[in-house]
Amino acid sequence: MRAVIFDLFGTLVKQESERLAHEELSEYLSKRYGINKRVLLDLYSRYESRGMLPKTAILKAAQDLIPNLRDEEVKDILRKHVEFHAAFTIPYEDAVKAVLLTKEKVGHIAVVTDAEREVAESVLASLGVLAIVDVVVTPDDAGERKPSPKPFLRALELLGTPPDRAVSIGDSCKDIEASRSAGIRAVLVKRSALKLGCEREASAVASSLLEAVDQAVNLLLGQ
Repeated sequence: MRAVIFDLFGTLVKQESERLAHEELSEYLSKRYGINKRVLLDLYSRYESRGMLPKTAILKAAQDLIPNLRDEEVKDILRKHVEFHAAFTIPYEDAVKAVLLTKEKVGHIAVVTDAEREVAESVLASLGVLAIVDVVVTPDDAGERKPSPKPFLRALELLGTPPDRAVSIGDSCKDIEASRSAGIRAVLVKRSALKLGCEREASAVASSLLEAVDQAVNLLLGQ
């Protein structure tokens, strides 16, 4: 079985999607509880930089500023966290076409992301491609985030695919590092002239998602 493994934020959807979702959630909480939006976002960024998952970081930041949150309020914050990610998803123009083409050419697709499962699945559903993605691997499954190879190894395990019959597509050096550590060839999506520093470690470099899919298919079918 051959497979292509996609990254999510920065690859299929624009990184701005995540920023907008967090901005809107912070605006929602500031209006509901009368807290400072910028202070909340700063706390969130601080906690996430320490390795917390986004939902844990935003909840911790909210609890710091809003004393005695009730259980139903905590659930509301976590629910809004997911809803705003889905509502403010900005896909790259070729994202859906790239996923559909991959399904047609290769047959099996995984998404490996540092986002939580609820967020990842809501974003993929908003794109209309969740149903054709075979496997979604998040830190909830792997226990670690990229650049650890564990998320990719977990995806291979769930797919039943050996590393040499898979290719990953991602936009960052941590995608490339994690893929290579798992024994998977990696295509780097590089949409600007900015040097990332891992171009030589990638099996191929593409300037668009569709080009990346073509290169991934060629790598797989050229075996």
